[in-house]
Amino acid sequence: TKLGIVVDPGFDFIHNFFSQGFTLDDIDLVLITHADADHINDYAGLADLFRVRNKQGANSKQIHTFIPRNAHRILNRYITDEFYRSLYYDTVLVDVDDDLRDKINVQYTLTLPSENRGSHPRMISEGDKEKYNGPRLIIECIPASHDDHAGERPGSFGYVLTLEEDGREIGTIGFTGDSQWFPEFAENFRDCDLV
Repeated sequence: TKLGIVVDPGFDFIHNFFSQGFTLDDIDLVLITHADADHINDYAGLADLFRVRNKQGANSKQIHTFIPRNAHRILNRYITDEFYRSLYYDTVLVDVDDDLRDKINVQYTLTLPSENRGSHPRMISEGDKEKYNGPRLIIECIPASHDDHAGERPGSFGYVLTLEEDGREIGTIGFTGDSQWFPEFAENFRDCDLV
């Protein structure tokens, strides 16, 4: 199972990504933790690269994006404009104030590519999780504390990614972003294999 995940495509992301030998085909999912420039600066360029490539008809590709509402306000054109809309399977807009208001973490599930399930990750609903036994990625959005500059506080979150196959947990990775470390936040990452 292969899934390419980009977290916070900030300054020089595109240059660094390609210089390491990766291609656009290696990206399936983009996770953004908050709206500071060092976390989102190259998102627009990445969207442009996908748009140009897809327009040329070379292996059209769509991606999933998780983005806080404050980052969405800044990157709105690259998510909602008709020229870019075809790039996305799903854009999950997590509103820290609404979705995570009571420090309740929100989970999403992506099915992962496999030999008998197709080559693209797919978002599945909570009710369909039990029907699907193949590889899947559980994405948990966790409220974070960061003084970002998008005019919204709090406006950031971390992620816990759990890979499962046939109902078994394979591994868990936590991304904290630039969050301030506080006990309630740290508790969310206690069972991660890697933070």
